[in-house]
Amino acid sequence: MIHFRRFAYIHKTDHERFGLLKAIDYDNARQHLGSGFRIRQTWLTEDENNSISFDRERRRQIVESVFAYPPSRP
Repeated sequence: MIHFRRFAYIHKTDHERFGLLKAIDYDNARQHLGSGFRIRQTWLTEDENNSISFDRERRRQIVESVFAYPPSRP
C-alpha cells in the first residue's frame, strides 16, 4: 500500500484556516506557513490523498484527527 506524507496545519487562533501541505520536511512546511500555524506530519492513504484536493470536509476530518481538534473537555 502506498502512503503519502503530508503536513497537516491549523491556524493557532482561526480554526477555519487549515489544510494539508506537501513539503520536503517540517522546516520547509514551517517556512511556507509561518509561525501562526500548528503543524504535524501525517501519512495519507492513496484514497485520502486523492480526495483532499476536492473535498474540504474530508480535509477537515483528517486535520481534526491529526490534532484531535476540537479538544475534548473534561
